Amino acid sequence: MPAPQPIWQHLPVHFKEDVVSKLDYNSRCKLRICSKKDKNLVDSRPVILDYLKYRITEVTFHALEIPQKPAEVTMIDGDEETNRYLYENDAIDHLLLVFSNQKLIVNSFVFNVWGHDRTGHQFKLFKKLLTKIKERNLKLKVRNAIISTTFRHKDQYIEFVKNLDVGSLISMKLRLSTRCQLTQLSRTEQWKKVKELEFETRDQMDPKWVSHVEKLDAWVKSLNAVAISAMIQVSFYSVFFLKTCLIQNFISKQFPRGSYFSITTMSPINNSRGSTLTNILKKFPIKAKNDAIKFRTITRSPIKSHFHSPLHTQKIEMTDQNNVFLIILCETNFSGIVCGVNSFKDDLKKFILEIE
Repeated sequence: MPAPQPIWQHLPVHFKEDVVSKLDYNSRCKLRICSKKDKNLVDSRPVILDYLKYRITEVTFHALEIPQKPAEVTMIDGDEETNRYLYENDAIDHLLLVFSNQKLIVNSFVFNVWGHDRTGHQFKLFKKLLTKIKERNLKLKVRNAIISTTFRHKDQYIEFVKNLDVGSLISMKLRLSTRCQLTQLSRTEQWKKVKELEFETRDQMDPKWVSHVEKLDAWVKSLNAVAISAMIQVSFYSVFFLKTCLIQNFISKQFPRGSYFSITTMSPINNSRGSTLTNILKKFPIKAKNDAIKFRTITRSPIKSHFHSPLHTQKIEMTDQNNVFLIILCETNFSGIVCGVNSFKDDLKKFILEIE
């Protein structure tokens, strides 16, 4: 009986390309090592990876004979999830290999460097990684970047964000950021490009940072009457002030339905240090009028967050007459959302459930 002839090698190129386009990421990697032609074929096809996470922590105390692999790599492609624990240098090589394919885009990329020792191996790895990315002139093509680190180096955190590909980026979530870092980040092309932004800081927030963002989730130390005033007052005599006024941006710009900002504070907004509800309402661009919207009747389910008992809710007309802007003031949250006039309840319900 004659030996069966190889079928794959004799298939037309366009047929092979269609097959590769339908393969998951791990299957592509296996095909890629079969031959040089297959490597070139796989590398020529666009690929989207659903989820990729690198988590690098401090080495724990173990016996010397037990090897330490503090770098955890999680990859999700469709229904398939893989977890690997690697040595630090192997984790760097793995990340560089993944992003060396310039036709690859990662939907959600999580990068987490955690540790108490600033001289620890995980932060040395961070430095080495940045050096190698720069040497290879790589741009990390990700749509949604989630970056969490306890590292406080004034340059490396910013440099890592600058290595994200501007053309692919849609949203960023930044954990444990200082005001200095946020100020520097706000000047980067990556920050200016994103339409969705989430950050956490123990400092104050500058409205100028986020005037372009359609969806904003921020956790800050506090908001007082002066800070809220900077977000809600409208001055027709100051062009600069109009650019920095958060609410004015939402009212005047053609932000789509569902756009919102949500600023959560560590300490109550309504306190005894001058930031009383009465003082805050005096700063509103129009006459304050509490519409007293009952969120629970809209969601038809229990509300666990700060929206359970809002202090003040008020609708404001927008430039686009098909939409209305809703201001929500709670004990530890200040929010605003663009709702459709004819879909107000549905849009508000979606917003509350998303924040919850």
